[in-house]
Amino acid sequence: MGVPHLSQSKEMEMSNPLAKLNPRVVTKQVGVKKLYDVNIYPLSYGDEMEVLDIFSTALVQFFSMPKEEQTEAAMAQAITEFIKTNLPMIIKYCIDEEEWSTVSDGKDFMKCLDNVQLLDIIATMYDMNFGEMVQKKAMEMMTNFQAMTKKIPTSIPTTQQPN
Repeated sequence: MGVPHLSQSKEMEMSNPLAKLNPRVVTKQVGVKKLYDVNIYPLSYGDEMEVLDIFSTALVQFFSMPKEEQTEAAMAQAITEFIKTNLPMIIKYCIDEEEWSTVSDGKDFMKCLDNVQLLDIIATMYDMNFGEMVQKKAMEMMTNFQAMTKKIPTSIPTTQQPN
């Protein structure tokens, strides 16, 4: 049957709302007092690039500090600040606006999650958008490394100096 043409989308959506749901979408339960189902959607390419920009900006800020200031405490503070500043925005890329509003009911969405739910959402987002890519690249690097090591001679011939 294939993917429906845009003109057929509304008709199909009304007859079967799950007909067009991306198979990579994952449903999670969130809420502190009452549980709600929310769908975690894959990032679009544009959103993925924005998320990567957010991460790289934070890393550049930390590593542009003088070396003596790059302590474990400074790293912990930078991570904490990064989470407070950026995590809600990053999560919002992957959760439908309507679901976000339903769960939060006008409150801060982050106050509607416990730590386990938050970590589950983060892990899902990572696996869905970056995990397979990172794993594939790591495997390619290992294969290339193994191929390179096979080309390196096991012993280096030495030339003897005449006496």
